[in-house]
Amino acid sequence: MSNRGSFYVLRAVIGRILAILMAISLFAGTLLGIAGKTVFDEKFVKDTLEDSDIYKEITEVVKEQALNAYEDTEFYRKDVAKDLEDILDAAVDEDVLKGETEDFIEQVYSGKKVQFRAKHFIKDFSKKANAFMEKNGIDSEKVNVEELMNSAVDAFYDNVETDEVSDAINESVTHVVISFAEVFLLFFAISAGCLLLILIFSSRRLKDLSFACIFAAILSALAGLAIMILLGDVKVLELPLSSLESIVISLRDRSAAFMFTEALTMAVIGVVLIIIRRVIAGRKSDY
Repeated sequence: MSNRGSFYVLRAVIGRILAILMAISLFAGTLLGIAGKTVFDEKFVKDTLEDSDIYKEITEVVKEQALNAYEDTEFYRKDVAKDLEDILDAAVDEDVLKGETEDFIEQVYSGKKVQFRAKHFIKDFSKKANAFMEKNGIDSEKVNVEELMNSAVDAFYDNVETDEVSDAINESVTHVVISFAEVFLLFFAISAGCLLLILIFSSRRLKDLSFACIFAAILSALAGLAIMILLGDVKVLELPLSSLESIVISLRDRSAAFMFTEALTMAVIGVVLIIIRRVIAGRKSDY
């Protein structure tokens, strides 16, 4: 084989290697794109939580645990047990938990220090409780609202967040955001670099580029199928709250849809490049 022929073969091999590397980088970027469209999307997180029953479910747990904790205090009166349940139902509602959670999410996405202070909870509890007692003629001397509030606040923190966990989340979120940006830029640089090198060194530029796109499309489609299969039956995950099932399903459907969309996009680009290559080859054969 002549030196020119060997050089042509070498360029072809290098071009195919670059195409494979480019496809893997595009696929990896697509995987990162899932995070950008789900857990890094503030609106998606808020909408997903709101569409589930998680606020209602956790609120019921908080009320139950608050009542149990209050029963262990010296202020508990068995003869007003039903009144206590009614007070908790009136004073502790899911809108309070929703307000706290949305404040928490906004802190996460704004880069502020992540903390739960239960400000909505503490602000509204006594007012709602006292208004309910006055309206229904409940003897305030038999019910220590302050102690009941303390029990409810403790239950709220036990089921929502603590300062220690908040600090850990704050550090983790900051680290993840920085890492996400760095890795995304890395894959973007690798893809752009491979594209540039293919255009410069490859002897079959369009063929390699179409191969890269179609290969990335296949990987994305397989990933989408894997997501649907692995999370197809959410019940097998044995999640602690039933409302978490709808959250996982929403995450699964959004992720799979994103992967399939990217797969279709890459496949179309790959096919278009093949068509362009054949058109150019056909025109050259006419001369």
